[in-house]
Amino acid sequence: MLLRGDETKLLVPTSPWLVRGNALIIIGHLSRRGARTLAGQPRGLLAPPLLGTVAAMGIIDYTETPVGPYHEVTVSPGVLWRDLPGALVSHMLVDNLRSRLAGRAIWGLPKELARFQWGVGHAAVTDMDDQPLIAATWRARGGWPSLPLPPLPVMAQRGPRCQVFTVGGALGHVTRVRATLAIPKVSGFAPLARLARGPHLALYIEGFRLRIGNAYDLP
Repeated sequence: MLLRGDETKLLVPTSPWLVRGNALIIIGHLSRRGARTLAGQPRGLLAPPLLGTVAAMGIIDYTETPVGPYHEVTVSPGVLWRDLPGALVSHMLVDNLRSRLAGRAIWGLPKELARFQWGVGHAAVTDMDDQPLIAATWRARGGWPSLPLPPLPVMAQRGPRCQVFTVGGALGHVTRVRATLAIPKVSGFAPLARLARGPHLALYIEGFRLRIGNAYDLP
């Protein structure tokens, strides 16, 4: 599919995508207010006032994709129920223009460009003006066996429409880690600072192999 516009005419590979890479994943609790702040007040977000949501953030180093290697931050503030439950993707940051174009065109994902620094046990993300957004450090606590990942539903809002697709594959080598997040209070991601401060699960996944499926509109 060839996209037309001022962002340069680039060939966007069609889905499904087969990707490989490494990732830091943090899963924890967000208050209802924090979840809705990140999610943008969508209809159907499962966030009871007293319970909040289970949220997740991934900082990802893609080593193989149809558009080449790149880095990504993905944020899911909770589960959206639109006929079926699925992890709502509210934010995505990438450092690859073709990934941004493909994510928006194929899956309706809210991908924006950012700058990344990735190293052993640490990563930092800034906006295109070099203003800090997220920094993370992590160190190993214990290993887990290689795990399969059954296809999981993921949802993205495209204006008034909602799209759903699946992500599944194999997680490779999984290590339980102790993670620390540094997020400026002025950052749009400030509610995520709570993920690593309260009860949470942090994993470093090395050598995952995933299939990102086709997107379908929900009514």
